[in-house]
Amino acid sequence: MAGKKRSACWRNKTGAHGSNSEVSRSMRLLQAGRLGEAERVSAEELRVQPQNAMALYVQGVLSYTSGNLSQAGVLLDSALQLSPQFAEAHFHSGLTKLDQGNGKDAVGLLQQVLNLGLRQPVVYNVLGNALKDQGKLDQAIIHYQDAIRLDGRYYFAWYNIGIARWLQGDLHSARECFQKTLTINPEYYMALDNLGAIHDDLGLFDEAIACYHRSIKINDRNHIVYNNLANALRNKGCYGEAERQCQKALTVVSNFSPAYKNLGVIALDRADVTSAVKHYRKALACFSDPQVHSNLLMTLQYQATISQEDIYSESLNWANQFTTNMADQKGKFRVEGTPKQCLRIGYVSADFKDHSVAYFIEPVLRGHDPDSVEIFCYSNVQKEDSVTERLKRENLNWRDIARMNDQDVADLIMRDRIDILVDLSGHTNANRLLVFARRPAPIQVTWLGYPNTTGLSAMDYRITDEVADPVGPADLFNSETLLRLPLGFLCYLPESSAPAPTEPPCLANGLITFGSFNNLSKINRQVMRLWAEILSEMPESRLILKNKSLVDASTRARFRQCFAEEGGDVDRVELFGMLARKEDHLSLYQRIDIGLDPFPYNGTTTTCEALWMGVPVVTMIGERHSGRVGASILHRIGMDQLVSQSEEGYKKRALSLAGDPERLCDLRSSLRQRMEVSPLMDAQRFSQEIEKGYRKIWLKWRNNQLSTGPGKSDFEENSSIHAGM
Repeated sequence: MAGKKRSACWRNKTGAHGSNSEVSRSMRLLQAGRLGEAERVSAEELRVQPQNAMALYVQGVLSYTSGNLSQAGVLLDSALQLSPQFAEAHFHSGLTKLDQGNGKDAVGLLQQVLNLGLRQPVVYNVLGNALKDQGKLDQAIIHYQDAIRLDGRYYFAWYNIGIARWLQGDLHSARECFQKTLTINPEYYMALDNLGAIHDDLGLFDEAIACYHRSIKINDRNHIVYNNLANALRNKGCYGEAERQCQKALTVVSNFSPAYKNLGVIALDRADVTSAVKHYRKALACFSDPQVHSNLLMTLQYQATISQEDIYSESLNWANQFTTNMADQKGKFRVEGTPKQCLRIGYVSADFKDHSVAYFIEPVLRGHDPDSVEIFCYSNVQKEDSVTERLKRENLNWRDIARMNDQDVADLIMRDRIDILVDLSGHTNANRLLVFARRPAPIQVTWLGYPNTTGLSAMDYRITDEVADPVGPADLFNSETLLRLPLGFLCYLPESSAPAPTEPPCLANGLITFGSFNNLSKINRQVMRLWAEILSEMPESRLILKNKSLVDASTRARFRQCFAEEGGDVDRVELFGMLARKEDHLSLYQRIDIGLDPFPYNGTTTTCEALWMGVPVVTMIGERHSGRVGASILHRIGMDQLVSQSEEGYKKRALSLAGDPERLCDLRSSLRQRMEVSPLMDAQRFSQEIEKGYRKIWLKWRNNQLSTGPGKSDFEENSSIHAGM
C-alpha cells in the first residue's frame, strides 16, 4: 500500500476562538499558507506574550509540518494548557500523537475536537486513521463515511475507506473506493498506486501495469511505484523489464530495501541464485527485515557449494536478530488432563490453498482421528481459492490470521489452549515464525514447507524420516530435535483431475525424452552439465523443461546460453512456461519417458506428480534434507534402484532406463498402483503414525513437567526421536 504523507495544517476560516477578528495575525498567516511569515510573527507574539496560546499553536503546527514531532507535541500541549477549549490545538495534537504511533491518545484528542463542535471532514478522516492504525477498521470506516457525508468529494476519505477495505480482505470494495477517489482527483497518484496493487492481487496484471504507468506520469520521483510496477511485471513473467524498474527505483532512493528484495526474487526466478543472494544481503544492509532474511535462507538451499553448517549458522543469525527480545516461556504452561486426553493440534500455514504444501497436509487433516486429536488450522492465506474453501468444509477449527499481528495470533493460540503447534512454512514466504518465537504453545514443531532448520530456539522438533535426515550427521546442525517418522515424512494426495498414464512416448516417436518440471532455480550449472552429458551419450534423446519462469523470453535465452556453456545441445531442449490448466500441466508428462531430479535441491511435488503419471524419476542422494527428499519418496514406494550415490551413478541409471523400453512400459503401467498401496499415500496409517509422534513428545513434555516442575528444561537438545516404533 502507498504510505501516508504528513499533513500540513488545514486552513479553516473560523475556529474555537470565534470570529476572524479574534484570530491572531500569526494564525491568519498560517491559515493563508504563508508559513515563513507565520513563523516570524508568532515568534514576535511569544516574545511580547509568552503565554499566547494561538502563537504556541502556530509554532506547534509549523514544527509538525517540518517533521519535528517531539517539539510540536510540547508546543501544542502548552497551548492546550492555556486554552483547553482550543479545538484546532486538540486536532493538531491528535495528529502529532498519531504520527508518533500513539493512536490511543490521538483518538481521545480527536474526539474532543468533535465535542467542541469543530466537525469538518478532515477531523473525521484523521480520527478514522487513528482507529485504523489500531486495527479498528469498522469504526474507522464509519468516521470516513461521516467525512463523506459532509463533503462527498472529500477524496481522502474515499481513499482511506479503500485502504480499510483492503485490510479487511475485501479487494473488490477497495478497488471501487480507489476508483471513486480517482474520479474526484485523477491526479492522486497514491490512489493509482494502490489501485494497481489491487489489480495485481486480483491477477489483473495488465490493468496494474497501466495504473503504475499513469502514476509515474504524475510523479516520476516516486520510488515505491517503480517497485510496485516491477512486482506486476514479475507476476506477469516479464522478468527483464521488472529488473529494469527495480533499478529505476534505486536511482531515486539508493538504499530502498524493497527494490533489492524484489531484485532477489527476480534473480531467483531466473535461476541466478548467486545474484539473488547478493541482492538479499543488500536489502538487509539497508533495512533489517525478517521476511527478507527468510528469503535469503530459502535461497541458500539452492546453492550447491554451501554446507549445512553454514545454513545452520545463518539460521541462528536470523533467530538472534529477530527473536532475542522474546524470552522462551515454555515453563509457563501447566499440565492439565490425563495422559490419554484428546490433544489439541494447531497447524499454521500460508499455504492452505492451491500450493504444493496442500498436497501433503490435506490427507493428514482428513485422516486424523477426532477421538485422539482436535485440529485447529491457523490460516495465513492472503488470497483464498477453491482449495482453501475445500479445507474449510472439513470438520476443523478454522482461524483466519492473515490480517492479524504476531502478538494477537499468539494470544489467539493461547486462548485455544493448543498442546502442539505445528509450523508448515519454515522460512518460506508469508511465514509466521515470529508467532512461534512468542511460544504460544508448550510444544512447537516445524514440518513440510521448508527443507531445513528454522534456527528458532522456541521450535522444539522438526518432523522428518531416517532417509531424509540420517541419524547422527543430520542431528548436528539443526536447532530442533529431529522427530523421525518410520514410514516417511510425506503423505501425498494426487490431483483428482490427473489423466491416466499412457504408454511411454518413446514407443511412438522412437526416441527417449527426459524431463523436469522443477523450479528453475534448482537447475544449477552442475545439474546442467550432467544432463548435457546424458543427452550427449544418447544422441536421439530430448529434454523437456517446464517452469513458470520460462514464460519470459529473456529467461529462456539465459537458460539456453548457460546450458550451451555446459556442453548441452539447446536444439534438443524444449521449454514450457506456465500452462493454463492443471490438467494441461499433468498431461505434459505424457510426453516424457524419464524424469530427472535436480540436486542438491530435489523435487517433492514434481517427483510425486511424475511418478503418479507413470514417469520414473532418477535422483541422486545428497548431504542435507533438500537433497535427500527424492530418495525418501522413492524408498517409500520400493524404487530404491532409481537412487544413485554419485553423478556417475545418476547418469548410468538414466541411460540404463533409456535403453530398456520394456522396463519403461512396465513402470508406466505399474507406478500409480505401486504408489496407491505404499506408505506414501496411506493417509490413515500416516495420520496414525504422526499422531503417535505427537503423543510421544507430549507425554515426554508432560512427564518432564510433573517430575521437574515448570521452568525446567523440557527437551533434550539435538537428540533424535523415532516416533511410532
